Amino acid sequence: FPSHDTVTAFTVIDARDDYDPKRDFIDYWVEDFKGCTTFWEKCDKIVARLDLLDNDLKNFAPALKNLKIESFYIEEPMKRFSPGMSSAETISTLQRFNGIVCYLTREKFGVDVKYVNVSAARKAAGVRVVQTKKDPLGRNAKKQTFDHMLANDLSHVQWPQKKSGLPKDWAYDVTDAYVVSRGGSILNK
Repeated sequence: FPSHDTVTAFTVIDARDDYDPKRDFIDYWVEDFKGCTTFWEKCDKIVARLDLLDNDLKNFAPALKNLKIESFYIEEPMKRFSPGMSSAETISTLQRFNGIVCYLTREKFGVDVKYVNVSAARKAAGVRVVQTKKDPLGRNAKKQTFDHMLANDLSHVQWPQKKSGLPKDWAYDVTDAYVVSRGGSILNK
């Protein structure tokens, strides 16, 4: 899952060798950090979300019952500045948050979390991204990834929409989480 300032998205896939996204894309969740005023409130929300996932795996969610988490992939955080996009504070906060999420996940599910470079994950999942200025529609990488997945692996997903008819903003984060999961499972076979 990618972890950003306003939301964190999780996806569960069954990464079998004969992968079929319509069958093996199991579920997704979005944890919204609106209203969180501290770093630790965000961490508390992640603890609660991981507890819910663990509970669903053990008890309630029909799609998850009897599934065992064997791998957990997280988007590798930025390592350098992107003009207009990041600061030392942002990169430091993401690194701390990702470290805590990795530890909590390992404690809860007993698996070592693997970091996945988002560009490598996109490539492994079949997504070709060009620079925004070279894209005929001027789309950034996140939008290009969403559009590709909407036409392919995630064509069966019905995304909740805004009043404008566009998908809710977090749908892009779920798509990124899916690509990190799918790409990570391909890269780590």
